[in-house]
Amino acid sequence: PLYLVEGEKDADNMIAKGVMATTSPGGANAWNPDYANYLKGKSLVIIPDKDAAGYAYAREIIKSLKGKNEDVHVIILSEGSKDISDWLEAGGDVNDLAVLEEDSAVLFKAEKIVYKQIDDRITWEKTCEF
Repeated sequence: PLYLVEGEKDADNMIAKGVMATTSPGGANAWNPDYANYLKGKSLVIIPDKDAAGYAYAREIIKSLKGKNEDVHVIILSEGSKDISDWLEAGGDVNDLAVLEEDSAVLFKAEKIVYKQIDDRITWEKTCEF
């Protein structure tokens, strides 16, 4: 897939690891919907920075791809990693990225139900991720 990250540093670090990656110039506030025309039919994985601006950036990209590209996934990084560069620096392996992919709809859901098993009981709670 082509990884779409937030920022030149992140794209450079992904490319250095041997994967195809790109970004839009100018960071989280610089997505131009016309860029979606160049991504038609590509297998895309968006890896936003782990903050409100990053999630908004990813949502804008997904909205602009509507009707042009249906093969779009996202990776929401684990706690402790602000961006993909932090994740790689902490020992993340690009070979593990496919396992972390989620449907892009996850960025449009305000609540997520989390199930936990405690002994012989299963409990659930709603959490707001973004």
